[in-house]
Amino acid sequence: MRLWFCSFGLVSLIGIRGICAGAGLDETPVGSTGAYDAVKSMAFTSDCRHVAFLAVKRDKQCVVHDGVEGPPFEWIIPDSLVMTMSTGRLSYITQSGNEMSVIIDGKAVGGGYYFVGRDRVTFSQDGNHYAYAARRSDGAVFVVRDGVESAKYPQVSVLPVFSPDANHLAFDVSLNTGKACVVLDGKEQTPFDGIVLGTIRFSPDSKRMAYTAVRDRKWIAVIDGQESKPYDAVWISPAFTADSRHVGFVASHEKQYFLVYDGKEGPKYEAFSGSIAFSPDSKHMAFAIKRGKVCRAVLDGVEQAPFDDILATSIHFSPDSAHLAYIASSGSQKFIVLDGTRQQGFDEIASGGAVFSPDSKRLAYAAARGRQVVVVTDGVEGARYGSIGELQFSPDSKHLSYAALSNERPLVVVDAKESAACDAHTPVSFSPDGKHYLYIALKGQSAAFVVDGMEVATSFTGWVRNSLGVFSDSDSADALMARGKDMFHVKIRLDGPATSPAAVPTR
Repeated sequence: MRLWFCSFGLVSLIGIRGICAGAGLDETPVGSTGAYDAVKSMAFTSDCRHVAFLAVKRDKQCVVHDGVEGPPFEWIIPDSLVMTMSTGRLSYITQSGNEMSVIIDGKAVGGGYYFVGRDRVTFSQDGNHYAYAARRSDGAVFVVRDGVESAKYPQVSVLPVFSPDANHLAFDVSLNTGKACVVLDGKEQTPFDGIVLGTIRFSPDSKRMAYTAVRDRKWIAVIDGQESKPYDAVWISPAFTADSRHVGFVASHEKQYFLVYDGKEGPKYEAFSGSIAFSPDSKHMAFAIKRGKVCRAVLDGVEQAPFDDILATSIHFSPDSAHLAYIASSGSQKFIVLDGTRQQGFDEIASGGAVFSPDSKRLAYAAARGRQVVVVTDGVEGARYGSIGELQFSPDSKHLSYAALSNERPLVVVDAKESAACDAHTPVSFSPDGKHYLYIALKGQSAAFVVDGMEVATSFTGWVRNSLGVFSDSDSADALMARGKDMFHVKIRLDGPATSPAAVPTR
């Protein structure tokens, strides 16, 4: 089964006729690629109000941020361009000869480096703090946090980890003794033979931290500085529940697999598949196990019905924590299991599995029989398409949208009503109150906004790569658009009466 998802470059676009009464557009220039020989990478904020791109002009490179050209450099690492999604802070890494420098908000904050870890800067969630790992040519390796270098080590992890509240920073290092440890807020923690890469996690409230370590060829979960007993392996590293009160991980001993939850070992299984799913209210958990040729989901310690296979990554709870859904199979049939009840069978189920509405009362998923793909909404099959993707419910749970491919032409489906086909389109965005929706469509060399099913013709020829129209409130939205090589921030104002998503014209 093919599932189709939209992904576009700085595209050329759509001549669409018709005007949505009451919609107004205000545009502000945010840069032009016309004066440059090439554009290597691009970044923008999640609200679509700011954009930056790495440009090449003759033998120099620069970053253009909201139309303002930065200083020229010999080389800028293309993958290093990072813009914080909320605050719009911008970082990138330059190179001259064998020396690299870090630029943040247009100013050099560190230089003379032989390399910077994974060629990028890590920002805290609020965008107010930054950190990166670096090595100098003399061999000194350290982490820079807000411009301050840590102690020097033989090796450090390439990406430091901020806590959700941005008050803490952790990373793992190698010590001169040959051991390794985690450094938390500049303080070295207990040394081990090794720290398992990528396992450092903070709790949602930022008050707790966990990771996986190795000592004497045994694996140990370290939670709040306390060590678990040693195991043959820790297959799923410690993860916290949403309320930060509980933590679980999966370990093995003598070829038996089990969950360790708040320090207590659960039943032993022959195999443990995938991850642990915690409910949003932190009161329930589920995972998939295998005994012999039978797979079962385990919900709050109780084994559910047997199946030939379960896609463990599809196990998830509804937003209200009252329902559990996952993909399972028996023989050649695949199906959704909802609250322990097997739904209708298909040849394939999209790997994302079931999508719950925000109020947890509705369920949708994409499935295939042969070459035809359908969306099943509240148990009812929709029209058949060549491929389907981007299923989402509106915030008020009343509407469902998805992208589809019909006769090799893209279209959008909202509440089972098809839009006109186009050459390409962005994903749908719903307003916070669920009363409006928006996407951008292209046909030929023109781009148009589609607001509540009505097409708003524009003079734009594209949109910025991977961006989409997003609602800033229930009456207005923002987008990053292109007219030839010029880019604009566009504010879409819904001044007229709301149009129900159900009123989208059918094809």
